Amino acid sequence: MNAGEIIKYSETEMQTNANLLKSFSMVFSFCDAYNFGTILHDKGIFFEKMNKNKAEAYFFNLFMGSNSIGQYWDIEVNSAISIDHIPGQEVLEFCLYPFCEEGKESNRVVSKVFTFAFSFKDGMIYSIRKPKRILRDKKRLEEMN
Repeated sequence: MNAGEIIKYSETEMQTNANLLKSFSMVFSFCDAYNFGTILHDKGIFFEKMNKNKAEAYFFNLFMGSNSIGQYWDIEVNSAISIDHIPGQEVLEFCLYPFCEEGKESNRVVSKVFTFAFSFKDGMIYSIRKPKRILRDKKRLEEMN
């Protein structure tokens, strides 16, 4: 996809894409490496150089590796829009919080943040990348247009 392209989705495609983002969010939040491939396009390009198999391996390592995200007890998911060289892509931001003692949740500090921008094709996630800049306040963007 070129940076200058404007992609318009039908209502059905928008609903499918929203469902894919929900599925990605669930898979990521539950560290479900085994179902990850079901939402990725077979011919997709992930993180600018990975095919589907390499992307699945990346997430498997992220979920199950020595420094896996499974050690965190809470994952907060936020949605945003990319405003970098490929503006307008849907973005999910995952903020991970470490285990803490009961009653100390108010003092918790984000330990890791993962931010992913997505493109879609044929009812699947076609690409995932790490956006350089994002706009977290989608409502403000809608008001500006």
